[in-house]
Amino acid sequence: MLAARRLDHAQQFFSRAVDFGFSKTAEETLRIWDHDKILSDVVWVIRKFRPDVVVTRFSPEDQLTHGHHTASAILAQEAFAAASDPNRFPAQLAFVKPWRPTRLVWNTSPFFFSNRNLPFDPTGLTILEAGGYNPLLGKAYTEIAAASLGMHKSQGVGSPPRRGVRKEYFKLLEGQPITSALFDGIDTSWSRVANSESVAAKIRQIVSEFHPAGPAASVPELLELRQALGGLKDDGWVPEKEAEVDRIIAACLGLHVEASTTNENITPGQTAAIKLEAINRCNIP
Repeated sequence: MLAARRLDHAQQFFSRAVDFGFSKTAEETLRIWDHDKILSDVVWVIRKFRPDVVVTRFSPEDQLTHGHHTASAILAQEAFAAASDPNRFPAQLAFVKPWRPTRLVWNTSPFFFSNRNLPFDPTGLTILEAGGYNPLLGKAYTEIAAASLGMHKSQGVGSPPRRGVRKEYFKLLEGQPITSALFDGIDTSWSRVANSESVAAKIRQIVSEFHPAGPAASVPELLELRQALGGLKDDGWVPEKEAEVDRIIAACLGLHVEASTTNENITPGQTAAIKLEAINRCNIP
């Protein structure tokens, strides 16, 4: 899965659930996994990552698919409510705050129905066109998705890349109604972070002055942006954006840092010689 994430650049989280093979029912899965333990893991991720929209790939009501799949949807629905309740898993609140996503949706598909010879009715569903082409990457998002899926080697899954129109369908399960899009009514601008006006202005300046052929020229302004982010209140978004800016600075510098050792195996407490290689491939000191 981590190999897949290196292609699609999504952020991967893991629970303590153990993949024990095919399960006929969600009840069996949740019993073997330990329902409360895994629910705690999912609630932790929601509270720490703070998503605006939670998407399940499977229905929490479908008992005709893999038990693990249905159980994952059931846990997502339960965690959607529990994450905002300070009485649920209160020990977590020493590190994170309660969080309520705006909505929970099921990413349904005609495949789920055609596979059982049932009609698929998209009435009332939110439709997203996912087949867009990104000229900066030279690929469609569906091509990236297919390559990512092909990294699931242990399952032996994969699919040829699909190009052109690709519709995805979403059914609202919990939360605020959807008018036309998944992020209806959700502020995704910097205005959601207090006292961030100067940060937003600095970002606009950097973007407008950026030169792809000479990205290092943006580094001084990026360093100023990094410092400005550090002055904001410790909002949940700030550490994430600080990490993003750090990665952008490294990319603009052409920075390469690699640590290696000749030891094949190292145990805790063992001493090892480490070779560190660091190269700054631009004229910014």
